[in-house]
Amino acid sequence: EIYKKVCIAGAGPVGLLTACLIIDYNHQLALDKSKVAPIQIHLFERRLKHDSSTNKMIWKDRYDGNNRRNQVVTIQSNVYSELPVFVQDCLFREGNFVEMWPLGPDSPREKGYPRNISIKAIEDDLLALLQSQNLESRFISCPNFIQGPLFPKARRTRWSNLPFKVLIMLFLLTAEDQRPRVH
Repeated sequence: EIYKKVCIAGAGPVGLLTACLIIDYNHQLALDKSKVAPIQIHLFERRLKHDSSTNKMIWKDRYDGNNRRNQVVTIQSNVYSELPVFVQDCLFREGNFVEMWPLGPDSPREKGYPRNISIKAIEDDLLALLQSQNLESRFISCPNFIQGPLFPKARRTRWSNLPFKVLIMLFLLTAEDQRPRVH
């Protein structure tokens, strides 16, 4: 079977949501066309590790050197109302968020109040969604981007030589020096 290959570097909320949006977009194409190739998403993140008991990727914990983020983010209703329904259902389960006030231009009354949700909950829920059996796409997570299982000598490999049709790199702008760093 031939797959469209997409590589996403970074599994924070934006990287995981990007993977979900690509899957949703590919599904919409499949409804319109009879011959859309399945998509294969490779997600590279050093904060993930393989759990052999479940055969899934899980977040490293503090003993592995990963301190999970407990911050809360506010998502405006103009933003969350545009997410695919399966992502909204995943993130905004009862008890998983708190609605905030006030209403305003980014959260008009007809779309609902802004919602606070923890970054950790977003990462956990979207990672679980991507690894669930009800997604029709093939999702592969590789814990270490530089020395991942697909290309162990990537330090000497040109990006143009990697086996992907699309490479999405997400950058984190650090407060210390304002230079983007690969996340």
